[in-house]
Amino acid sequence: MKILGKNNFFSAFCGVVFLAAISFSGITQAVQYQAQHKTIYRYSSTGLQLGVIKPDADGDSRNFLAERYTYDPARPTLVAQIESGNLLYWLDDTFDPAQWTNFTVYTTRGFEYDNYGRKIK
Repeated sequence: MKILGKNNFFSAFCGVVFLAAISFSGITQAVQYQAQHKTIYRYSSTGLQLGVIKPDADGDSRNFLAERYTYDPARPTLVAQIESGNLLYWLDDTFDPAQWTNFTVYTTRGFEYDNYGRKIK
């Protein structure tokens, strides 16, 4: 009869950690894949909306309609510009909308505000 020693316990522990890592990585990939079929909103750490990615209309996993929001540096809660276009490929939430390299801009809307924060243009 063999008694579990430190080496056997360590091997069992490593096996459990390995299986957990494989399981959770699959879940993460599935969530990102499912996200391609939904409208996704991207926010900053302060809660400002930075972008919107809409689902691919024809289902070929390319050309997602998207919008990118830029805020006024002097008044960071006011939207200065909205760019509308498409993303060639889906980008997960690790990519900040300001760094979307495969984003083709079709229209740009700029906004101006008075001293009280009211939109004038």
